[in-house]
Amino acid sequence: MDNNQTIEKLKKMRLGAMAELHLQHVKNNQLSGHTPDEYLALLTQHEWENRENLKMTRLIKQANFRQKADIAGINYNAARNLDRNMFNRLTTLDFIKQNENIIITGASGVGNVNYMIM
Repeated sequence: MDNNQTIEKLKKMRLGAMAELHLQHVKNNQLSGHTPDEYLALLTQHEWENRENLKMTRLIKQANFRQKADIAGINYNAARNLDRNMFNRLTTLDFIKQNENIIITGASGVGNVNYMIM
């Protein structure tokens, strides 16, 4: 079976990201740098990540948030009393790995937040 047939079969099996990556490797002649197991793992990981990204995009769209917000858009002015270092620590999600809980208190929408990691 030639590479074009392989790519078409991958697409028919709905493995589009895997097919695209394989096509890139064929075009750039990058097939020889990996063992068969490594190459299959590379293709599988690429497909997995693509599906996870699509899932996250779909879920965010379905959530129908009224406002778009992200960590980079947080206003840390003094009146809000937000600790930039604490927010940066929280974004690493290390508290999950360390089995810690976060308690966030304060009136919603006013910008003053109290938090405690336990």
